[in-house]
Amino acid sequence: MHDLNTIIEDMKSLIKYYNKVRLVDPFLKRVINADGTQRSITDIEEGAEPCYQIWETGHACMNCIALKAALKNDTFVKFEGYGNKIYMITAFPLSIEGRTVVLELLNIVATQDILLNLINTATNLINENQNLQLAEYTTQYEKSLEALIKERTEALEETNKQLRKYKILADYARDVMLFVNLDGRILEVNEAAVRTYGYSRDELTSMSIADLRESSTSCEIATQMKRADKEGITFETVHKCKDGQLLYVEVSSQGTAMGSERVLLSIVRDISYRRQAAEQLEYLATHDHLTSIPNRYYLEKHLTGIMDKSGENNPGALLFIDIDNFKFINDTFGHSMGDKVLIDLAKKLKAIIRHDDFLARLGGDEFAIVLHNVTIDGAKKVAQKILDMLNETEFAVDSTGNCHKISVSIGISMLDKRKDTQKLLAAADVALYQAKEAGKNRAIYIDNCDDVR
Repeated sequence: MHDLNTIIEDMKSLIKYYNKVRLVDPFLKRVINADGTQRSITDIEEGAEPCYQIWETGHACMNCIALKAALKNDTFVKFEGYGNKIYMITAFPLSIEGRTVVLELLNIVATQDILLNLINTATNLINENQNLQLAEYTTQYEKSLEALIKERTEALEETNKQLRKYKILADYARDVMLFVNLDGRILEVNEAAVRTYGYSRDELTSMSIADLRESSTSCEIATQMKRADKEGITFETVHKCKDGQLLYVEVSSQGTAMGSERVLLSIVRDISYRRQAAEQLEYLATHDHLTSIPNRYYLEKHLTGIMDKSGENNPGALLFIDIDNFKFINDTFGHSMGDKVLIDLAKKLKAIIRHDDFLARLGGDEFAIVLHNVTIDGAKKVAQKILDMLNETEFAVDSTGNCHKISVSIGISMLDKRKDTQKLLAAADVALYQAKEAGKNRAIYIDNCDDVR
């Protein structure tokens, strides 16, 4: 237990080392300063005022953080900043006359000027250190950059050397040869490329491979280039020339190394003539050579493609048409006049049907029409329209202007996905036979081989 007077004497000696020293007696609600003066404690029920605020105002409160900690027999030390000062507050409990009091000590450990000096000093040290590090990093970066430039320059020179070597050989090739990097940029071309595309060498080497393509997407080109570099590929595409001409080409592309760089060597061959020949063969295989309309093979292929789509929501009909007594025309006026009648009839039938309908010659004097999106009533109307047209039309049968009328018999069968192509053709053929047997120059509809309507 301490004596109050002794503590006050000790406080006077402590004032030499602390900015402020005081004794807080919470039971008597007073504050005793080192000079012996006393103040009453301001009793604040809510909140705990910061210690520095109590010191600056010269008051203490019952809820002061330092006071509350000391009353719990805990020594309290805390740094707090306020205004341009930083305080260190120390509080510890003492026992006087059977009650607990708190000795509070306060020191101003730093002011704004001191802080600014410390900050400036630290900043200068940091800046100096950063400048040293930056200079070191810059030197290292310059050395690395110089080495990288040297490496890339040497690699580029080696690539160009290889390109020149390949170009000498490529200029003797008849096919187009393109050297392309993996980004799609054209690096070098041969003389055949200049002749084929109509661009100068400088123009071609400023272009990308996509500039030569007619319709390929960048994604398609990237995929092809990746495969070409990995395993080599051959494919067909369309290239466009400077004058706008389109070329069907076959491209064989293979990845190869030139110096340290991977490039693609693409050999491009013009296959336009081959494409035209293939298209011509396809046309001859699917069209009648006399009338230039589709033949039976093309008709069956067309029917197979649409049979699955036929039904209640997509009806259609097949008409078989046969010229009545055509043998008489051939025997009387000659086969050349018979051929002319067939050609003229094909033109007139084509003029009657819609653009989306399908007209074919089955052979001899037989024709077929596929009507799309029609009901049986619509198909019968088209058949009657054909009969009426021929009833009013005369066909030239010789060079002197003599004409002859013809008639046709028509068999009708409705498209049905329950029938296959051959059953559909058979039904139309039976209907045609029934029309012939019934007297010719008429149309008959048959649903199946056993049902005539």
